[in-house]
Amino acid sequence: MAFSQKIATLLAYRSGYICNNPECNVLTIGPASSDPHLRTKKGEAAHIVGEKPGAARYRDIGKAQIESDQNGIWLCVACHTLVDKNNGKDYEEVELVAWKLSHEELMSVLLKTHRSPLPLVRRYTSNAKIAQDIVDTLAHK
Repeated sequence: MAFSQKIATLLAYRSGYICNNPECNVLTIGPASSDPHLRTKKGEAAHIVGEKPGAARYRDIGKAQIESDQNGIWLCVACHTLVDKNNGKDYEEVELVAWKLSHEELMSVLLKTHRSPLPLVRRYTSNAKIAQDIVDTLAHK
């Protein structure tokens, strides 16, 4: 069962609509390219502890806790699929909780300090492709 819309929206907002996987950090919302009235979303609220027997990282913690925001993490669709493969054995509960806490702390700092890297990148180029190349180069250093 998916999270309620209220919980999913809360997780998305707390994450800045950015995937919580520290190796990914992809933006999960944006405009549709075909129509200015449409939008694209490629992010999902994922369960840290699986919601039912057989689900990745399942353990019986009760329905209220399973459906709470404390048991959710915001991921892009690719990372959501990845963390749930192999019954979640490659991505343990403690690791996902650490991702979530670290990411939310970063979002809080960026929000409070206004230190987003985007204005810096945009200041030096109006070409989005060059800006992305700069970010990719810095990410690999």
